[in-house]
Amino acid sequence: KAKALILRLDSPGGTTVAGEELYLQIRKIAQIKPVIGVMRTLCTSACYMAALGTDHMIAREGTITGSIGVMMQSIEVSELAKKLGVQPISIKSGPNKNVPDIAEPFTPEQRQVVQAVIDDAYGYFIRLLVDRRKFEEPYARELADGRIYTGHQAASLKLIDGLGGQDEALEWLAKERKINPKL
Repeated sequence: KAKALILRLDSPGGTTVAGEELYLQIRKIAQIKPVIGVMRTLCTSACYMAALGTDHMIAREGTITGSIGVMMQSIEVSELAKKLGVQPISIKSGPNKNVPDIAEPFTPEQRQVVQAVIDDAYGYFIRLLVDRRKFEEPYARELADGRIYTGHQAASLKLIDGLGGQDEALEWLAKERKINPKL
């Protein structure tokens, strides 16, 4: 019976799959009723990806958003293991299973394999940005270099639709979707 959904967004992000899943679920709801995203303190990375699923995004001046990109982090401790007399054992089905492996040096070939995965996931994020924000791809890539933005900056760059919070969300729903703000 709800006429609209006001979605409060406040997260540093997470995995690409979690961001994608939330994005897809938000889009399903948006096919039935308006969805407005209200960014709170932090809405970056996968949280921003999810926010792209809303019909309208707003944030406070000081909200931190952006961080558009994909990363994988690991460490390599093979030299440390040697110094400590630790002999790592890894039995695997192929040379790229368990890459990166913290107990083995990271080869240029392995780096290429991992980079291809990161690039593919990043490409998906870029396609969402291009589609949902109506950006040209070069502009999307320029903005999506991993940096963070304040809400003020994000509004100027058109990464969000405007500034505000709950009251402004209700105003938008009343003006654009003719929904009584008293509901």
